[in-house]
Amino acid sequence: MFTRTDGARGGRIRLCQITATLAGGGLEERVARLTRALDPSRFDVTWVGLAPPENDLPSRVEGRANIVSVPRRGRGVEMQLILRLATHLARLRPDVVHVHNWSASLYGIMAARLAGAKVVLYGEGGRDDPGLPSPRRRALMRALAPYVDHFTAVCDFLGRELHRDWHVPASHVTTLRTGVDAAPTPISREALRQRFQLPPDARVVVASAGRFRAVKQLDALVASFARVQPSFPDATLLLLGDPLQTGAALEAAAGSAHPWLRLGGHQTHVADLLPACDLAVNSSRFEGASNGVLESMAAGLGVLATAVGGTPELVTDDVTGRLLPPTPGPAWDEALAAALADPERTRRWGQAGQARARSLFSTAQMVSAYTNLYEASAAWSPPVFSTRAMLGCARGALALA
Repeated sequence: MFTRTDGARGGRIRLCQITATLAGGGLEERVARLTRALDPSRFDVTWVGLAPPENDLPSRVEGRANIVSVPRRGRGVEMQLILRLATHLARLRPDVVHVHNWSASLYGIMAARLAGAKVVLYGEGGRDDPGLPSPRRRALMRALAPYVDHFTAVCDFLGRELHRDWHVPASHVTTLRTGVDAAPTPISREALRQRFQLPPDARVVVASAGRFRAVKQLDALVASFARVQPSFPDATLLLLGDPLQTGAALEAAAGSAHPWLRLGGHQTHVADLLPACDLAVNSSRFEGASNGVLESMAAGLGVLATAVGGTPELVTDDVTGRLLPPTPGPAWDEALAAALADPERTRRWGQAGQARARSLFSTAQMVSAYTNLYEASAAWSPPVFSTRAMLGCARGALALA
């Protein structure tokens, strides 16, 4: 961890966030939430994405960041993208660059070093592939590691993976927990239910995902709900998010065969909609620190969630919900049926989860932790890397990739 010395230099800290996309996934939502809450008198924020903006992301930072798109121009690894990104960063002259997730790692780390960024941080917020990195990817991680000043993770689980895969000391990794708040919704529960054509007396189970990727296993969740629902005729499943790969299958399931299924589509403010629901489910094969789980807890919903990644650090089994096996099967059906059959238990889970979210996962706590790290980083005097060494590393990394 960095040691604060003389504080940030005069003026605001020039902070640059780099993500692979400017879309509506959990990573982008966390960066947007952080950006809105950082003190604008202390930070000048630029958010660079390696793809064009999607949905309404620019508006979600509420003018607190300059959004820059440096999109990829083809498939495979692009050396030119590193150089184009470095050119943009050289103009920005950031004090601190925070590169998020593996898909932005090679480009963001090397471009920041070529641009002469003072401090480069790498943050792990999750992954699409629940499997372990390949030997080639681990070799690339270890080649890039010397060019990163400090590592961050959204949960202890991912922090241990950074230590293992990047071969960096545990002291070089800091857990920065995701923070959420339950803001009072201006829309009544009845009006919210009318928006999604939910029966007023239904037991509504919600699953939210920024994007319906295969790793979310939403098809399996729908299948499990279909097996349980005949015993609970008043139960309805609401899915919130962008359909993507599994969209066609879910659209078909939402027809006459499954009248209890509602697809709510992309929603900018998911937390505002949760009061219409009674129980939340996260069926993913892997999660870092799920925004959906935390938002559901903050809204006072009990949570059924697969015991993967950092989720057991959020959900306390049989206190704030139930932890499920990662693989779909009878245990999913049994947990859904038990939760639907006992509304009083799910209500107690929701109360305990809300208290836990307020105590450990508030936005204020998240912003304080990131602020301390960024200010300590800006006050640090890191080693200087030669351009020749960095280009040599980039060539070697591209060969490995």
